[in-house]
Parts: sequence; structure tokens; C-alpha cells
Amino acid sequence: MDLINEKGLKILTKESPISLFEGKTLNPCKYYLFDKHHKASFHKHLKKKENNLELIYADVCGAIEAESLYGDRYLVTFINDTSLKPWVYMLKAKIQVF
Repeated sequence: MDLINEKGLKILTKESPISLFEGKTLNPCKYYLFDKHHKASFHKHLKKKENNLELIYADVCGAIEAESLYGDRYLVTFINDTSLKPWVYMLKAKIQVF
């Protein structure tokens, strides 16, 4: 969803019979300004691991509001650094991660 900035509202006011914004200035929305900030990228390690399964990234997500067909509300992901192959496992409870 794109937000209309002050310039866009002035154009809309000129081309439209609606005159709600004439002579008014808009205070910038803090969420809009935050979204416009440049994001710093993550530092990447220089070299991938040479041996398969030498480095694995893992993440747990949940509790997801909507359950799966089998009643799962969590998922755990594993990504191999060498091949970047992902594995995703669905879980009913977070304790099942271990």
C-alpha cells in the first residue's frame, strides 16, 4: 500500500473538486519516515563453509494464529550454509523443537 505524501495531496486538491487540504501543511507520519530510512544490510561472512552441514542456520516461528490441517502452529527452519538447502518442519508445540 503506497501512502500519498504532501505533494501528492496538493496535486489531488488541484485536480479535484475536494478542497480539504488547501492552505494546510501535513505533519509527516513517523511510520512513513521510518519506512523511508535506508536499511543497513547484514554483514555476510566472506566464504561459505566447504564441508556440507558444517554450518546450519535455524529459526523457530510461531505461534501462528491459523493452525495447519494437522493442528500445527509452529515451524522450525534449518538452512545449510554450503548448499543453502532449506528444511522446514511443522510442530504442534514449541517444546518439540528440541
